[in-house]
Amino acid sequence: MFSVDYYSGSLIDKVYTPHQQFLFDTISRLYDEEGLNYKQISDWMNLHNHKTPRGHTFTHKHAWSIHMKKKRSIKRSEQKVEPTISDLSFGLGHSFT
Repeated sequence: MFSVDYYSGSLIDKVYTPHQQFLFDTISRLYDEEGLNYKQISDWMNLHNHKTPRGHTFTHKHAWSIHMKKKRSIKRSEQKVEPTISDLSFGLGHSFT
């Protein structure tokens, strides 16, 4: 028997749809560059008929969630973490009948 436990931060790969990426980019621009708060962003998104990824009208909580979750994801993916291997074990078990 052979088993390996391998942990690495680079194994997570979340792919965004073009719509999700558009929403994140738009919210980031409005928040970071134009200085709008999340309530103002949700009002702007609704005014321009943009829907959440699940097709709902925007609230400030949606804008905050989309912005913060993707920022955390980006930060996590940019971390340089050395992979570790632990509990490496070899076992030889034969059964003869």
